[in-house]
Amino acid sequence: MEIKEQLDAALVIEQQPLAQSHIKYALKSLGFNRVEFADRSQNALNALSNRAYDLVICAFDLNRGADGYQLFEHIVEKALLPGACTFVFMSSENNMPLSRSIIELKPDDFLLKPFTTKEIELRLKRILQKKITLRDVFKAVDKQDYKSAVELLNEHISNNNQPRWIPYLLKLKGEVITSMANWSLAEKFFAKVCKVSDYPWARLGLVESLLHLGKLPQAKSLLKTMLESPQNKVEALDLMAKICQQSSEFEEALVHIQQASKLAPRNINRLKQVVNLARLTHDFELQHSTSISIVRHLRHSVHECPDSYLSAVRSAIDYGLTAINQDEINQLANNSESILSNMKRQFPGIPL
Repeated sequence: MEIKEQLDAALVIEQQPLAQSHIKYALKSLGFNRVEFADRSQNALNALSNRAYDLVICAFDLNRGADGYQLFEHIVEKALLPGACTFVFMSSENNMPLSRSIIELKPDDFLLKPFTTKEIELRLKRILQKKITLRDVFKAVDKQDYKSAVELLNEHISNNNQPRWIPYLLKLKGEVITSMANWSLAEKFFAKVCKVSDYPWARLGLVESLLHLGKLPQAKSLLKTMLESPQNKVEALDLMAKICQQSSEFEEALVHIQQASKLAPRNINRLKQVVNLARLTHDFELQHSTSISIVRHLRHSVHECPDSYLSAVRSAIDYGLTAINQDEINQLANNSESILSNMKRQFPGIPL
């Protein structure tokens, strides 16, 4: 299929003029009729709310307000893009913790700057070809018609003549089956894939299926080797934490979820799990330090709300009850005052 005939509009969220120029040239070469730019998150959100795009490219460094990660998280949390739209993240920071955090949000591709016009054109062409070919599948998923999506994927797999697409198609089918929450079907599918090829994503899918089916020993046994491998380690730690929680092994669950939060520190939802488990296990120091980490990343994020600030103050009170000297207590009180002041500035109408 000729992709030039299938493309219309692209949104590029980027503040650097040189990067804008490279990207625009590449997109015009690919066949985009309309290329729009936004240099800050709010402009991007306004554009996404009012127009449809075939491609969105988002940079990490943006002018004022939310950074690219926070914007991407907002887009994911609010489901602002249809599945058929290609989302590509790019960053000049070769920072592994940030990269892991970004990859968790599942962009279609992740580009590191600097890049040439030819490089970005080739990368985009590959992923756009897949998205265009599978538009019928993504439209069915957007309608939550998962049964039709699986049937369409089966047709694509049967008619596929590009062997390198098979892992992508199988992984997408696994994601659709997982969305159905038919865990018996999911277990059979992922187990079958694992017998043919030991893809890490298939093993993780099998573990999640076993977890939902209450087969905890099998799930735990499968995960152990994955905890030693850098690839997919964050997902493996998350699943191990869930297994431990279901087994009421809360201290072990805390160890795993804390490790995952260190590997991908921008995930506020995971940090909140650390806070909850630390409170449950009476690790008030960890509860407080993690709550402070959350507050540091709240501004401009989709998670910013009064309760997030108040949770940090509550953690200071809990920790203060275990403090061993007056200096510690005074420091906690000062930190709490600062957090409350920030909350009042961001939410002036909230009564205390």
